[in-house]
This record gives sequence, C-alpha cells and structure tokens, in this order.
Amino acid sequence: MEQNAIEENNVLGQLLMQSGLIVPYSEDYILLLDKGCRTFIDEKLDLDIFADLALNYTKNSCPNQLKSHIQGLIDEYEEVPPCVWNTLVFYIMYVAINDGEDEKEKAIYSCMLQNILVLCKGHWEKLKFPSYLIKLYDFVDVYLQDNEVASGNFPKDLLKIMFNDINSLKTTLNTEEVQNKLKVIGKYAWKNRLEELIKNGDFQDQNPYVKTMKFLHYLFKNRPDAFIHDGVFELIRESKFLKSKKKETLGRILETIKDAEISNEKPEWSQSSVILRLLSGEHVTEDIFLQEKFSPREFFVCVYYELLLESILN
Repeated sequence: MEQNAIEENNVLGQLLMQSGLIVPYSEDYILLLDKGCRTFIDEKLDLDIFADLALNYTKNSCPNQLKSHIQGLIDEYEEVPPCVWNTLVFYIMYVAINDGEDEKEKAIYSCMLQNILVLCKGHWEKLKFPSYLIKLYDFVDVYLQDNEVASGNFPKDLLKIMFNDINSLKTTLNTEEVQNKLKVIGKYAWKNRLEELIKNGDFQDQNPYVKTMKFLHYLFKNRPDAFIHDGVFELIRESKFLKSKKKETLGRILETIKDAEISNEKPEWSQSSVILRLLSGEHVTEDIFLQEKFSPREFFVCVYYELLLESILN
C-alpha cells in the first residue's frame, strides 16, 4: 500500500479512536469505511450535500443519504454506533477539503464549513475532532491570494502615459500586458476608494451593526471582481472602524438591521449563509441561537465570509 494511502487511512482510524468507539475496528473494516466515504464523495457530493453534512456535524448526527450509502457496502444488519456515523460525516468533509484536486472547490467547501460553524458560537467545546477541524480553515483566503486578479507591481510607466500621452495607448489597449496593468491601477483605485469611505465616515450610523451591513452591502455590490483580495480587515483595523466593544444578541441585531431597510434585494442565499438567510426571514436554526451575543467585529467577520462565498459562487 502506498505511504499516502496509509496516512489517509490512519486519519480515519485516529478519528474513530477519538469518537468514543469502545471496541476498535479492524484495519480491514476501517479500509471498507474509507472506501465508502470516498465513493460517496466521488458519486454524490455537491454544495447542498456538503452543507447538510456540515450541519449534521454540528448536531452530532448523520444524514440518511450517507447512512444508506455506507450500509450498501457493509452488512445491512450490522449496528453502527451514532458516534461512528458522525465520525464518517466529519471524515468526508476532511477528505473533500484536504485531499481534493480542485483548489476552488476545496476553498468553497472550507468556507461553507467555516460559515456553518457560526451555529456553534458559545459552544465551541462541543465540536469533535478540533485538532483535525483546524486544518480545514483558511483555504478560501489562500485561494484568493493565489488567484488574485491584477497581480504585479504598480505600473508607474503606464500611469505616466495615461496622464501625459493617453492617445498613444489606442494601439496597445488590446494587449494582455496593458490590460493587466490597467487592472492593477484599478485595483489600487478601488482599495483607495474603500479607505477614503471608511476614514471619511461615509458609513456612519449610531448602530454599529447597521454600519456593518451598510459597508458590506457597498463592498460586495461595487467590488469590481470577486478575486480582488481587499485587505479589508487591515483597513478596518487601521481606521478603528467598528471600534465599539458592545455585544448584542443576534436576534436583536437582525431586528435592527431589518428595520433599517438597507437593501430591497431578496436574493436566494446558499445553505451555508446562516446569518444572511436569517436576515431574509428564513427559519434555519433553533431560536436559542438568536440569544448568542456578537460584537460588531464578530458580526462583521461572519457576514463578510458569507457574502464572500456568495460572490464566488455567483
């Protein structure tokens, strides 16, 4: 057996050991479960099913679709403990994100999982396999950095031509080099525009959560490309945007934002955008989650990544 296959099988074995399984499974049985998980990924996994898996992971459960798939490979009368089913849910997410070949798909799955885990706010200790879970974060940020549009140094030469001899560009605008340089200039202009808007207080509102939504609505409505890595967190930190340390319950935050009527748009959000779906009036979680408290910055980060994922998907 190849070394990487051994290591992959060991991951499932380690997860099963941490799951609460009392009697360890044989290596052959673990290999069979591993095969079932990987065929499930190849044959059935898509965005909606991944979101369902992530939700089941937070609830320590397992969707029937996965149970039926695995039971088709093992003895249908064999009783599988609930802790094993939930372990397989996590393992499928782990393999899809960590071992997948499509970098964009891995980034999307990682961001979906990150967004859904907001449902566990205040109860992080209940999440299983934390040492493996942490390995599934940040794929989307790495992907954006690796695939950022308009990469390269600032084109001072082109900027001079634009101001002093713009007519000479007529013959070169169709070249890929000049077009990329124009995008670089546009990217710098966009970032400067954001900085001006934040520092000049264009998003002022007495309520910091309304201010958050106004800013994010502007950001994602006007950003020229989903793959411009804004560095928006640096801008906010430098300008002390959302400096309030006050915390409010999510239910109250949602009511306040709805009352502000920031946007009349009613898009259909993906399954992983928990807060955006709640703002749209969907009932997507237990009411107790609405009692969790968020600081303005915490709320900003959660909604930012939900909107970021939506912009990539669309």
